[in-house]
Amino acid sequence: MQMVRVTMSVPDPGQFDEVLRAAEAHGLKIEKSFPSLGVATGAAPTKAVEALRSLPGVGSIESERTYRIAKD
Repeated sequence: MQMVRVTMSVPDPGQFDEVLRAAEAHGLKIEKSFPSLGVATGAAPTKAVEALRSLPGVGSIESERTYRIAKD
């Protein structure tokens, strides 16, 4: 199973814990959470990202991107 690192936002602070529990049930392995900011980071199966985006209370799911600079 291929995993992707993601950052999830939850705009409503009152739903933060509930949304995180639902995200974990969909495969998100939470690494850090910042309730006061409404943000959590972690890793999820690539196939679960779209399901995470559609969870009630989720503002956004951003996948980590890697950039490399070519050597001259």
